[in-house]
Formats: sequence, structure tokens, C-alpha cells
Amino acid sequence: FFDQSTGQFSAEGKAQLEAADTAWQRHLQLAKNKPDDSVATVMVQAYSQAGLNQPEKAVAAQEIITEARPKDSTFATLAVLAYEAGQTRKGDLATKEALALADKDERNTLKSELEAAKQQALQSQIQGATENAPTATPEGGGKGGGGKKKDNAKD
Repeated sequence: FFDQSTGQFSAEGKAQLEAADTAWQRHLQLAKNKPDDSVATVMVQAYSQAGLNQPEKAVAAQEIITEARPKDSTFATLAVLAYEAGQTRKGDLATKEALALADKDERNTLKSELEAAKQQALQSQIQGATENAPTATPEGGGKGGGGKKKDNAKD
């Protein structure tokens, strides 16, 4: 199901992850305000880039873990996942809490690591946005163009 050498799930593995997602969503409905944080730990991995690549769901699962076990490490993980999901404000809030809970002698290192994670996530989002950006359309093909401008017109 999972190839250790490539760090990727096989088609069968992805199908198993989809089944786990369905079961997890059902669990969340039934558990209401008391979801199982140990299962949430497994789901963070299932929603990772190597798995189902659903960063928003990974953040939601990590929030359950962090609420159940509020430590600098769980807040730091929440911050990284939030940044990867494009949830910068949530990442910043989790970073602030992680730093407040961290041992004084570890704060600078943790701050640097989380700032690097934020910058890497922002860079990935910018790169993804430019790769997925629509290309320019000729003469009036874009919004509000009207298509009446001539090639020889001078602006």
C-alpha cells in the first residue's frame, strides 16, 4: 500500500485512504464534540501530500489533536499544516501559541523553523498560482475587452 522508497501510496493504498476518510467523516458526525485524537493522528498522515493531499482536512485533524494535547509540538505541527493549506492566519496563531508554550531555550530555533515553513508554504502557493494562472487572451478575449481594439491602434 505504501512504497517506502518513493514515499508514495499505491492505487490500492489510496483506495484504503479514501475508505479511511469516509470512516473518519462518519466518526466526526457521530462523535460530535469528542472525536478520537489518536485516530486524528492517523488521519493527518492520510491527508498528507503523499496520501490524499487534502491539506485543509489535515489541519482540521491536527486541530483535534492540538485541542486534546495542547503542547508546543502540537501547535507547531498545526502551524506548519495551516501554512501548507494556505491558512496563514491560523498558522500565525498556532505559531504564537507554540512559541509561548516552548521552553525558553528552544524558542529561537522553533521560531526560525516555523518562519521557514511559512516562507516555504507561501513560495509554493505563489509558484502554484503562477503555474495555474490563466494565460493572456488576444483581442477582447478577456474581461471587459470588447474585442474592438485594432492591432494598429496606438495607446
